[in-house]
Amino acid sequence: MEYKKITPLDRVVAKNLMNTRLEKGLTRLNVAKDSGETHQQWKDYEGAATPISASKLFEHATRIGVDIREFFQVSSKDVLEDLPAQDRSVAKIVAIKVNKLSDEDKKIVLDMVESLAKKTKQEG
Repeated sequence: MEYKKITPLDRVVAKNLMNTRLEKGLTRLNVAKDSGETHQQWKDYEGAATPISASKLFEHATRIGVDIREFFQVSSKDVLEDLPAQDRSVAKIVAIKVNKLSDEDKKIVLDMVESLAKKTKQEG
């Protein structure tokens, strides 16, 4: 079996798979059965132990009636989780102050945090 590194995007998709399933009131067993997979396989998809393929993700989105882009929605929390501890602390301090900013300024701060995350990954 070939080892595949789990990426931050894989974790976002996994989390969004689970959240979407729960929002739709579906059980993991129902989703697995409808997709022709095992409960364990679906648990691995949602837990980011095994990345779901693009074709399976598309089939799932179509089957449950959601836009596939919903699975790729990234929150600021997702970005923070990928930062090293020291950068996460700085970002959390910034987040406290962000609540007082306009929506436009909040986007600027989020872009900065995302940029930090990318830079950190490239360096190390």
